[in-house]
Amino acid sequence: MQSMNNEQSRLPMSSNGNSTAAKLDGTVDRNAIEPEATIVASPESPTCQPRILYVDDEPAISKVVEKLLNIYGFDAVMAHNGEEALRIIIAQRDSIDLVVLDEVMPKMTGVQCLRELREVGLDIRTIMVSGHLSDAVRQEAFALGAPRFIEKPFRMADLVVTLRDVLEDD
Repeated sequence: MQSMNNEQSRLPMSSNGNSTAAKLDGTVDRNAIEPEATIVASPESPTCQPRILYVDDEPAISKVVEKLLNIYGFDAVMAHNGEEALRIIIAQRDSIDLVVLDEVMPKMTGVQCLRELREVGLDIRTIMVSGHLSDAVRQEAFALGAPRFIEKPFRMADLVVTLRDVLEDD
């Protein structure tokens, strides 16, 4: 692997050692996006730009994911912890189509956030992401209505396909 300076470094999100087209400084190299991974909003979809709330306490990851979700045809909204996510979802309940929750975050875990959502009667579609989801956490999240899990590090194409699948499962 070739060494790069910080400006050229790419945020590794692939379990097979490949990097995304996003740099740590938040810029995106559109030419480096894998052609088979490029997915755009479909005019046939009920909402041309589904609104995705991505919740992760790592600012560098959130910034990159936000830019890439926008490139892939989503309207991305970011939160940095479960408490912030709850505030956004409650305030924008009619405009958030899907929530992607990291499990390990300060203040409130992803499952705690999901549990709170259900307790206030919000049945919003949810996907869990984490580098370390135990079987117990997976089972609890599934019981609370999170049907899909994505392991970190992940490829953006895998996230986008999973988002599309869950959005189409109505």
